[in-house]
This record gives sequence, structure tokens and C-alpha cells, in this order.
Amino acid sequence: MPKKLKKYTDWTAKERLALVRRQNLDRHTSYDSKLRLQANIRRHTRNQNEEMEYDRLKAATVQGNLHAAAAARLTHLEQIFLR
Repeated sequence: MPKKLKKYTDWTAKERLALVRRQNLDRHTSYDSKLRLQANIRRHTRNQNEEMEYDRLKAATVQGNLHAAAAARLTHLEQIFLR
């Protein structure tokens, strides 16, 4: 004897569709928040590295003249921090 198929009413179909929509929304919002968090971490790390590089270049100027590329990088970092 064949297995009886479960009949769905319009109401249960609406409930299932609403559940799928909620799950999709949750999935997309969690993905967006993860992307935002990753971007914030990258930005914070980049800023931290630039500040550390700036401090090291400033400390090197005390010991003597900098190479032309190092001096150019120092002025570039100063422009970034003045924004």
C-alpha cells in the first residue's frame, strides 16, 4: 500500500514560508555582521601597524638622517594621521 502524503493547508504553507524568510534574514544579517567585524579588525590592525611604523621612524630620526624612502614614508604617515 502506498504511503499517504501529508496534506498541507494554505495556513501551514504560509507558516513554512514565513519560517524560511526569517531564517534567510537571520543568515544574511549574521553574514553582514561578520563582514563588518572583519573589516573593523582589518582597519584597526592597519592603523596599529601604521602608528607603530611611524613611532619607529620618528625614533630613527633621533639617531641620524633617514634614507630618502624612509623620509618619504614618514611624511606620508604624518599626512595620514593629520586627517
